[in-house]
Order: sequence, then structure tokens, then C-alpha cells
Amino acid sequence: MPIVIHSSPREFQRLLPYFLSGHLHIDGILFSFLDRHDIDLQSLYHLKRKLGTIIMLDSGAYSILAASISGFGHSAREDDYIKMIVKTKNYERYLQDLITYIRRHRHILDLYVELDLQDLVGSQKVWDWRAEFKAEGLKPILVWHGEDEDETREMASYTGKFGIPRFTPDGTLPTDKLEWLIDISEHANWRHGFAYGLIKNKRKFDLVSHLNSIDSTAFVLSAAMLKIIYVSNNKLKTKFLRKLTKADVEEIRSADPELFDFLGLRKELARGRYGYTTSKLLPIWNAMQIQKYYNRPYFLR
Repeated sequence: MPIVIHSSPREFQRLLPYFLSGHLHIDGILFSFLDRHDIDLQSLYHLKRKLGTIIMLDSGAYSILAASISGFGHSAREDDYIKMIVKTKNYERYLQDLITYIRRHRHILDLYVELDLQDLVGSQKVWDWRAEFKAEGLKPILVWHGEDEDETREMASYTGKFGIPRFTPDGTLPTDKLEWLIDISEHANWRHGFAYGLIKNKRKFDLVSHLNSIDSTAFVLSAAMLKIIYVSNNKLKTKFLRKLTKADVEEIRSADPELFDFLGLRKELARGRYGYTTSKLLPIWNAMQIQKYYNRPYFLR
């Protein structure tokens, strides 16, 4: 299954050599409209031509929502542009800028996400925006926000691309809705799961088997907390680096000996100094283990 990475421009440039070396496989990349830098676009286009990489664009809606609710300072990606949009509530300008960007780079982009700001502008306005996308011949991924069955069915078939977050706005994905949600989502030809990290609920895990791709920040957040993720006996496990025993290291290596040795993790874990491991090696290892566990295209946020 393909792996798709999403990271800041700096992080992307840092990870790129690992994939170009051929030691790690990459079939796609997710990047944000807020991270639209020429150097990244050139690199993405190179990967697309050389490796057939799938390129997916996130709309940046979450950053707008978070800044609107919690104020600025929540994201390192904030700039004068996003601050202006939030302070003036000029979401229409943002929408037009997003549409223009997608049209300009359609030769690079394979998938892109709608501007799902239901919590700020209401459901009807988002439907108006969807019509604007469609009028331009664009088919974004529509994102489910807890809508009822009838509206969900319309969403799944509207563009043929449907997104299901792990959490709805109230902080949950009700298990009583999973059966009809899975059934309705099958009407879409591409189904993406937003924020699917370390899922332990079996019914939610069953939903993953119906998705074409998922994303999560679990790979980088776990590394920042000095946690290593690995698959053992078909289970996804996590352990703090500082508590690892020699037996733990051997168990971790057995999850993927080739990648473990390529990244030089044994030496790094034995040294007990994790600056380099945390910033460069551990996120890659954790990402590959989550990808292996879910066996799905994995968008690393």
C-alpha cells in the first residue's frame, strides 16, 4: 500500500532524501494550501514524474478554524495571509485563492480537500462553495461533519470523493452511525480518513478497511514524546525510549529488520541520546509501522 507524507516545507526537504534513496517507498504526499512553496512544488512534481507519486492538497480549513476559536499562536504555519483571513472573516477570498491555486496546479494535484468550515459559516454556505468547485470542474474530497444519513448520501455521491474524520465536532465518532456511514461511503470512489492514529476501538478499526487512505499526526507526536511505535503479533505497540530494555530493542527490530538497520536505530537507542533519532529517524520509523499496521495509504500529517 502507498504511503503519503504531509509535513512542513522544512520537514519535507529533510525527509525527501530517504525516499529518493530507494530505501523507503513513497506513493503520495499530502501538503497544505498554507504550505504552498515553489521549492516544494518542484520537488512534488519531480516525484510525481519519477515515481508516479499521488499528490493531495489539504485546504487549511483546520488552521482557520483553530485560529478563529483559540486565537493565534496555535500553528507555526501562521502568516500575515491567514491572520488577515481570520481577522476579516473573508472566507470567500480564501475560497477563491484556493480554487485558483488548484486550477493552476491541476497537472500536479491528484486529490484536494474542500474548505469545510461548517462550524464558522454554516452547512448551506459550504454547499454553496461545493457548487463553486463543481462549476470550475473541480471535484474535492467532501468532509463529513456528523451530517444525517440523507445529507451524507448526497455528499458521498456529489464528487465521488468522501472524507471521514476520526472525530466529529463533538469529539467522537459514534459507533451507532458506523454501519450506515460505511454503507453510504461505498458510493464514493475515493474514501479518506482524517486523523486516524492509534485506533484501539475494533468497530472504528473496521471502518479503516473501507477507506482508501488515512492520515494522522501520531507518527510525529509520538516521536516528540520520545515514544517508539512498532508492530508485534499483529498489534500496534508504543514504548518510551528511555524505558527500553535490550529485549525490547530486539522485539522492535524484528518488526522490520531491514528498515531498523538502515536507519541505524540500534546504535541510536543504545546511546540513550535521542535528539537526532527524534528529529529525523524516529518519525520515519513510526510512520512506516503505522502504515504496516493499517495496510492503507497513509498520509503523514
